Amino acid sequence: MSRKLEEPGFELIQVHDEFEIRKYKKMIHARTLIMNNGGNSYGFRKIASYIFGKNDLSKNIAMTAPVQISQNKDNSVMAFSMPSKYDIDELPKPYDESVEIILNPEMRVAVMCFSGLSGKRKVTKLINKFKKIINSRGIDDEGEVTLALYDNPGTTLPFNRRNELWLHLKS
Repeated sequence: MSRKLEEPGFELIQVHDEFEIRKYKKMIHARTLIMNNGGNSYGFRKIASYIFGKNDLSKNIAMTAPVQISQNKDNSVMAFSMPSKYDIDELPKPYDESVEIILNPEMRVAVMCFSGLSGKRKVTKLINKFKKIINSRGIDDEGEVTLALYDNPGTTLPFNRRNELWLHLKS
């Protein structure tokens, strides 16, 4: 992105050739479901509206990176981390009831970085490869994967995009 955005804090636990293990601090998310027919831009617009003032205080909240997308059984969940200066009780309430503010607990994740496009087919192949690598190292994962997108797809050339897969690990 053209400007430096706040990113969630983490502790680097281990570095491997293909991935690293990180421990992320607790973070507050604004999140929404992305219905299968709505697409990522639908979820992005909902949360962006919240941080750009469509909330009970008409307050603008700084954008952070990355945009995080996780899959549940039927839909995807998109989340933005809230700036670290906020406690959960200081954040305004969203007007849109489909946007919720939640506190995520500390988490340990294995992280694989990649550049380029982040389409479903490519991401699915990378997830399968990543899980095989993790399992071959004897690392136990919880199965949940988060796609972390750091750059604006409308303004950043694909080869310059910074993307990550966060494979959630068992404690």
